[in-house]
Amino acid sequence: MGNALSIFFVFLSLLRASQATIDVEFETRVNLSELSQKHEDLSRSIAAMIPKKWFIKTKIKDKYLLTYKNLKSEKNFCNGEKFLEQPSIAKCTGSLISDTRILTAGHCLDQADLQKSCDDYFWVFDYKKDFFSQTAAFPGKAETLYSKNLLTLGKEIFECQTVLSSSYSKNKLDFAVLKLKQKPNRKEIIIERDDKASVSQVSLGFPNGVPMMGNRGALYLSKKRNLAYNNMYAPIGSSGSPVFNREGSFLGMIISSTYEQVSDGECLSESTFENKVPLTLYKKSSLIHKLLN
Repeated sequence: MGNALSIFFVFLSLLRASQATIDVEFETRVNLSELSQKHEDLSRSIAAMIPKKWFIKTKIKDKYLLTYKNLKSEKNFCNGEKFLEQPSIAKCTGSLISDTRILTAGHCLDQADLQKSCDDYFWVFDYKKDFFSQTAAFPGKAETLYSKNLLTLGKEIFECQTVLSSSYSKNKLDFAVLKLKQKPNRKEIIIERDDKASVSQVSLGFPNGVPMMGNRGALYLSKKRNLAYNNMYAPIGSSGSPVFNREGSFLGMIISSTYEQVSDGECLSESTFENKVPLTLYKKSSLIHKLLN
């Protein structure tokens, strides 16, 4: 993952301290089954940015095996942390905004070599827990597992053809649009021209690289014209995640979040930044619409 993994300018602080998992009062991540049908439907248009190294092409045409490491082994999370046994391989989140275009955060890409970021990753739809219903240890690779379910190129897996646009300025202009080689048979997410006021909010993404989760929060502060804060706990992997209102209208895209991963010298635990209410910064729909048009 590299330095650019201040993904969505998630502020990462490695402190020597003994601390348990994130306080329940600050936990906003939820299973997809806890969301409305509208948001579950929208989840079909959300893709995970996953390095190609985790995929193995099979002898069956366009079929791929997906290997992975779980959160405990891949990121060295401590026993007792949430989601330890779940796969942890997604780098960022993207939204399908036209027949072949993906919207994500600019810092998810290597700004010095955009085409490499395009070539080295697949964009994967339906990266969800039920895909991993049947798994097994991968022979010869320590702590590596694989799903017995196969993925299909052009159905769940998509290749990036080129980066159409990418800009990155810390906590300001941070977005990218990629063009896929194949056309997903999925509905596009509509980017509203005008911002909608909404206190109750829902986001969809891949926090800590795990299969898709929902995130429920509320508007915290909207003091800047093109940016706003909510109180979601959104660690690495949430970069690029779309934010919706209760009705499913697009409100914006997450570009940064305050959180900590605290080290006791042996493993990592999750925490909110200085044990305060988590804040997640998102770029408003109106600005994204302007940048796209």
